[in-house]
Amino acid sequence: VCYPNSKNSFSKNLKISMAQQLALTVIFFSPLQSMFWYGKPEDYTNEEEIDFFKYVPTVWDETHYLAGEIGQYISVARRKGNTWFIGNAAGLQDWKDSIRLDFLQDDTIYEATIYGDADNGGISKKIIQVKKGDRFLIDIKAKEGQAIIMRPVSSTAAR
Repeated sequence: VCYPNSKNSFSKNLKISMAQQLALTVIFFSPLQSMFWYGKPEDYTNEEEIDFFKYVPTVWDETHYLAGEIGQYISVARRKGNTWFIGNAAGLQDWKDSIRLDFLQDDTIYEATIYGDADNGGISKKIIQVKKGDRFLIDIKAKEGQAIIMRPVSSTAAR
């Protein structure tokens, strides 16, 4: 994965967005993950942009391919422990659809932290709650993506 920053002129060489770069760490499986940083650590001034990398593991316990068409879009969910990670990436065209969250554990509410592309070229971050069976709406522009972390916050079984 190549991750750009706004201070470095090498960023212009990347043909996809920052959020798609985040999503690719989930989509592509390799226990030998590597990352090329365009610049020095002090060049990355927006912690929200690189926050995702603190949590994404290099090996997984379970994988589900949620959607995909060659050259058009892909959605991959991977689990480590009780936390799920989803990478969504659009190809050369915008992608509007939804995916079902049927792979989540029954009777559990998850907090989903969604890292997406911001209008200023950086990363936006929002948090929603989801559960098994929900439909997660996808609205990604061409060459953009989403990286999502879903952590369990409560069980509905006792209610």
